Order: sequence, then C-alpha cells, then structure tokens
Amino acid sequence: MEGMTEALIANLAKVRALRVISRTSIMRYKGARKPLPEIARELNVDGVIEGSALRAGNRVRVTAQLIHAPSDTHLWAQSYERDLGDVLSLQNEVARDVAERIQVVLMPAEDASLARRRAVSPEAYKAYLKGRHYLKQWTDESLRKAVDCFEEATRHDPDWPLGYAGLAEAHVWLLSGLEVYKSQDTAVKARIAARRALELDPALAEAHVSLALVATYHDWDCDAAEFHFRRAFESGPEYADTHLWYAWYLTCLQGKFDDALRELDCAERLDPLSMQIRHAKGITYYFRREFDAAIEQFQKALDLEPNFALAHYDLGIALTQKGSYEEAIARFEEAIRLGGRSVNHIGELGFAHARAGNRQMALELLSELLQRSQQGYVASFWIAPIYTGLGEADAAFEWLDRAARERDGALIYLLAPEFHSLRPDPRFAALLRKMGLGHLAAKAATGGAL
Repeated sequence: MEGMTEALIANLAKVRALRVISRTSIMRYKGARKPLPEIARELNVDGVIEGSALRAGNRVRVTAQLIHAPSDTHLWAQSYERDLGDVLSLQNEVARDVAERIQVVLMPAEDASLARRRAVSPEAYKAYLKGRHYLKQWTDESLRKAVDCFEEATRHDPDWPLGYAGLAEAHVWLLSGLEVYKSQDTAVKARIAARRALELDPALAEAHVSLALVATYHDWDCDAAEFHFRRAFESGPEYADTHLWYAWYLTCLQGKFDDALRELDCAERLDPLSMQIRHAKGITYYFRREFDAAIEQFQKALDLEPNFALAHYDLGIALTQKGSYEEAIARFEEAIRLGGRSVNHIGELGFAHARAGNRQMALELLSELLQRSQQGYVASFWIAPIYTGLGEADAAFEWLDRAARERDGALIYLLAPEFHSLRPDPRFAALLRKMGLGHLAAKAATGGAL
C-alpha cells in the first residue's frame, strides 16, 4: 500500500491546480487514531484520500475514497481490480478520477499523462518498491541494497523509466560522500541511469533532479544544475524533493542561504513532517553559522525519527562549533552506532576531538582513515577536517587538493564552518576557482560569512 500511496501522490502532484502533501508526511499518520479534521488541520489540507490495497497472487484490489476533511464528509468512493502488471495504469486512473471528482481542470499535458496506459512487470514493481524503502534510510548499507533492487527492477522491465530513475537517485547519494566508491564511477552510473529514464519519459522530474545533483556533486557545474532543476520544476512543480535539493545546491554551490531557506519553506509546505527537509534547513543555518538555529532543526528531525543517524551526526558538527565537545562527541558516537563507521562520521568525530584538545584520539581516528585508504578507496575530503582541527593546514590542503583531483562529491561541503580557519589562505580561494566556483572565492578569502 505504501508504494501505491507514493505513486498516487506523484501522479496528483503533476496537476498544477492541486497542492499535494508528500508521502513522508502522510505515512506518519498510518495507524493513527486522530480524528480526520485534526489531521487535516495539521497538514493544512481540505481533502483526504483514504484507501486500502489487497494483493492475491498477481491480482491487486484497491479501494479509494475522497473525504472533505474539515467536515469529515464522504464525497466519493471507488473500487478497482487489476493484474499487478497493470498497477501503473491503475494509479493513473485513480488520480484522474480524483481530479475529475473535485472538478480540477487538467492541462492538456496533465490529461495526457494521467491517460497514459502502460503495463509493468510485477517483479520489477516489487523490486522498485523495495529499492524505495532502502533509499529512504540514508545509510551506506541501505544505499547499496537500493542499488541492487533498482538494478533488479531494470532487468525485469528494461523499458520502465521509474526503475532507472530510482537507480540514478541511489547512485547520486553514493556520490554525495557517504560511501567509499570513486566519485567518477558513481557519477557515470548515475548519469547513464537518469538519461535512460528521460529517454523513456522526458518529463520525469525525478530524473532531472538526479542529473542536477550529478552536476552539483561531481561536475560542480552551476549552469547544468540550474538547467535540470528548471526542467524538474516544469515537470512537477509540486514535487517537494525538487525544492529540497535545489535548496541544497543553493547552499553548497551558491552560498545563497536566504534563497535556500525560501525553497525549503516551499518544500515543507508540501511535506510538513519530513525529517529530510528539517535536516536540510539545519544544514543551511549551519553554513550560515547560525548554530543555535541549526541545532533546533536537527533536533526537530530527531523528534520525527529518533534513529535518524544523519541528524545525530549533524547535531555533532553544530555542537562542535559551539564548543560543546563532550555532547558533540556523544552525538557522533550515536551516529556511528546507528549508521556505521562511515568515513564522514570518522572524519568529523576526529575534528571534534582535535578541537576539544584530545589530540591522541584525533590522531587515532586519522590513522584509521589513512589505513582504510591504503586498503581501498576512501573519499579524501573526510581526512581534511581532522588535519584542520589539528591546525595542520598544509596537510589539510593536500587532502582537499587530492579530493578536487578525484572530483570527490563531498567537496561541495568546502564552505562548511569546519574549514573557516582555512579561508584567509590563498589556497582556499584557488581551490574554489579550480572547482569553477570563482563567484565565491573573493568572499571566502575575507574569512567572513558569505
């Protein structure tokens, strides 16, 4: 049912006349006993679609009903039964029926999209749903599992665009610096998958977002990123993730923090209970050196999901900047417990120990990363924070330069406060220019806020 929910939301979000709340917010009410009018007030919506799905073999039966939430009044109900291979057509049909029932005038492209009929391999669909489940966990292990699932989906149905879009997204997050894969290899795989998805469906917003993020993390190409984000907005203006990742790009490659926060407000309007959006807001405040505001957002993300390893990790980096080293180190340790000894976890934990004056512990963590780099690829960027914390600028720049040569995806975090002490050094501006970010070099060289 969760897969059906996500697909129905995606289809309805293509209708510009509708504001549709994203799945991550909706699913928090699964099994809730709150009255429907109360849920509607919390989500700021007028209508709620309730439904159920029952699968028997390769047959699926779906029941959907539309309710006017403020008055808790039943407006419409319909049952559908199809082969599992016809589930895509079923999702389009439900979305079209809902739009017609609330008397939304569909644009020609929207009408054509919802009228489209296509069968999908049941095996591909099941693998795709598993991939989406793993993708949302945002850990090294879950991303690897997501890649396997999406690859399975494309093998079962090589002409289904969503399988390739999911595969591209999984590779993008491996590219982001969470893993120990070479950036070049991962970028190529993400680009190939996203382009294949667009060959099959040129209006697929998810694929355009993936290409925009490849341009952000690997190419550092602002023009290409802007192009694909614009195309994503044209394809799905109510797609919360487009606003979310456009804000990430504005924060990391443009230093436009006010614009980023406006985009995140738009994303939050569409997905008000998203831990990822609160996390992204925290990152933007962190880059802007508003550490209390950043901590507040990271804590809000943890209120929604206490086991969100990335939010524990980011609380650690913000607390480090405030000088709350003991609490910061505890947060890093919790992130490691929940998400494993990822290179970013170790690098930032080493930075915190160095700043706290725990030089021996920082050196031990540095040694761990250096040894791992001898055994296999380790993103060079995450070694630099420890050297920075130890006050060894020459070694820090050596690893940052190596990250630039490797086109390390994590290098987009160069503007983060960890490297604030390096900004007055001419090598910092030179590194930004090497990345094609000369528009930030002059500001960064002052050592002040962007």
